[in-house]
Amino acid sequence: MNDFRIFFRQVMKNKIYTINNIVGLAIGIACSIIIMLWVEHELGFDRFHKNIDQLYRICFYTDTNNTDEKVFYSPVMPGGLAEILVEKYPEISHASFFGNPSWNLSNQGKEMFASAGIVHSDFLDMFSFSLISGNAATALSEPKSIVITDKVERKLFNSEPALGKSIMLGNSQFSIAAVIKAPPVNSHIQFDFLLPYQFSPEVFKSTSIKSGQLFVMLHDNIDMQNVNKKIISVYNDLNPDGSPNYLFLQPLKDIHLHAIDGQGGRIVYVYIFSLLALFILVMACINYVNMSTARASVRTKEIAVKKVIGARRYQLLIQFLLESVLFSVFALILSILFVKLVLPFVNTLLGEQLEFVVAEHWSTLLIFVMIVGIAAGGYPAFFMSGLIPVGLLKSNSTNKIYSKPSVLRKLLVTVQFTLSIFFIICVSIIYYQIHFLQTKPLGFDHDNVVIIPIHNKVVDKSHVLKKELLKNINIKSVTLAQFDMTQWQASAGLSWPGKDPDIVFDVGFNRVDEDYQKTFNLEMAQGRFFSSEHPSDLSNACVVNEEAVKAMGISEPLGKQITWAENSMMEMSGVIIGVVKNYHTESLHKPIRPFVLYNTVNGGQLYIKVQQGQMHKTLDEIHKVFSDIIPDQEFSFTFLDDVIYRHYKMEEFTRTILLYITLLAIIITIMGLIGLAAFNTERRIKEIGVRKILGASVTDIIAGLSREFILLGVIAMIISSPIAYWIMNTWLQNFTFRVDMHWWIFIVSGFSLIGLSLFALILQSINAATLNPAKTLKYE
Repeated sequence: MNDFRIFFRQVMKNKIYTINNIVGLAIGIACSIIIMLWVEHELGFDRFHKNIDQLYRICFYTDTNNTDEKVFYSPVMPGGLAEILVEKYPEISHASFFGNPSWNLSNQGKEMFASAGIVHSDFLDMFSFSLISGNAATALSEPKSIVITDKVERKLFNSEPALGKSIMLGNSQFSIAAVIKAPPVNSHIQFDFLLPYQFSPEVFKSTSIKSGQLFVMLHDNIDMQNVNKKIISVYNDLNPDGSPNYLFLQPLKDIHLHAIDGQGGRIVYVYIFSLLALFILVMACINYVNMSTARASVRTKEIAVKKVIGARRYQLLIQFLLESVLFSVFALILSILFVKLVLPFVNTLLGEQLEFVVAEHWSTLLIFVMIVGIAAGGYPAFFMSGLIPVGLLKSNSTNKIYSKPSVLRKLLVTVQFTLSIFFIICVSIIYYQIHFLQTKPLGFDHDNVVIIPIHNKVVDKSHVLKKELLKNINIKSVTLAQFDMTQWQASAGLSWPGKDPDIVFDVGFNRVDEDYQKTFNLEMAQGRFFSSEHPSDLSNACVVNEEAVKAMGISEPLGKQITWAENSMMEMSGVIIGVVKNYHTESLHKPIRPFVLYNTVNGGQLYIKVQQGQMHKTLDEIHKVFSDIIPDQEFSFTFLDDVIYRHYKMEEFTRTILLYITLLAIIITIMGLIGLAAFNTERRIKEIGVRKILGASVTDIIAGLSREFILLGVIAMIISSPIAYWIMNTWLQNFTFRVDMHWWIFIVSGFSLIGLSLFALILQSINAATLNPAKTLKYE
């Protein structure tokens, strides 16, 4: 009890010291808690499936004849392989395709545009999605059956039981065979309803057209690598004339965190942010250690008196450790308040639903407090409890005591500087890379473009809608496409007369109308684009990109007859009428790949180019026209810029979080430096007075007080720069298109922190440097 009284007496006597320590620790703990909530969320992805260790996704990699292109990996597979894999390989117990198109669902006047999961009947046996009603074993095998989620049930049936009732899928009627809970947010498989595979579009039944994901479940105790060796050539055996695709298994539990090629992925960010949480906490603990050891000289008489009257070292050790733990407890309480205040903002930033329930984490928090308290207070406690009472009461003992841990303090301050400069360098390079991604020309004009999806049942009205929208003077151009222009929906091989059998590569495709080039300002390298003046373009013409011509290895592509997905139900042929300059059909993480465009008059994607500055007004007008022509579909839209932005959501998140962590690191570092500077100034107050009497200027005194910190900052910059270079260079390898790391980024980052710290130190030191020497020499 006496130790508690001493602790609270010290707290009230040294308020600035107390606030510095508690706030610094609270910031570090709060930041660590938030980051670890996110890490826990990421590591829990797909873990709710009871068969998680037996579930895999089929992927492929392919070599190309283009030596400039890396080996390409993809999880997009033909749906027709599912039955073949189960029949041919006894190690595989279940297999299911997962196609993910969107369709219009309706019931008695209510409708919603919903995300489908086109799956085999084994799907619900493989995955542990929660069943609300119905029979999971038969739900996907009954004729004209459909499985809906509770989200659909609430919206279309007013939360009334939907089992056994009918629902319209486009223009077809299906019977609801089961209701399941919507997939949780930590599932990478997302859908609003499940449709049996036998009712899927023909493209999903192909053994050559890649159109969705393919999952398998292995029997117990089956070695994944042995299965990989057996399935590697399945696709090639079925498609001997196509691009060679080598199959392999990717564990379901790795999909969210690990890149498909095994190099990087979100797991890198889990490691990065876990280290950041640790670094911030270490920096907060460093402040505590520095201030505690610095204040040892103030408490020398207290320690001496206690030892003289018989206090043992272990008693003093317990006292100081107890003080440290109590500081940690107060810091934890404050940090919980910080977390509760900041978490809604973090969830908005992440697009997640992270929750912090103290009751669920109390044991972890208790252990956390003990570790932080002992880690932060361990050295000060051992140092102060080990002081020898002889000489502690002498007037000159203060400087001797203060000097003992000075090497440690310099080391810890250097660590703080190193971590802060490291953060600044990393956030600078990430900002530089993200800015590059956002501003790099993509080969097409994406500004002020609105995207409106057109449902399948009304797609034949899309050209009528386009014609009406073009009457609006604020609309520059309108075009139709079958698929999203920035995401591959399907890919297959390409063939042409005289093709060298050794030339094999996959080609993406899209169907677009004649205004596609105009709307996106695509540049033609050769020939022309589709035109309504040439009716034959609809049936016997195509446009390829420069990469396709390069992959084909031909010098005169115009007039060449090519066939995409030959010998499949999706086969399309046409004469090359033009070559469009390369533009990015995927994110900048990937290289530009061969692509072919065919002509159409209707499409499921409507792209509207709006005049600059007229977006808000024009959207209302578009809504009105849309509702008049397609009253059966709910109006929805997105911006092309937002679609492109989503490709870099993780990088943008990293940039933002790292920016805030960097600011926190700088704040913690400066708080510690100000505390040390204040104590250092107080300790040297008489020295400052003597120097002023001997003629030292204010500048000389400030320079003397700050010189040590500047030197430590320079040392930290030398240490942090190569570490940051190595880590950022590794991170940049995730991008096919990336920035160079210029030397000035490291110099500016280091000196910016040194300059900011110097400014804070000057403000702290200037009062002492300007005091009247007559007063400072009387200072006690």
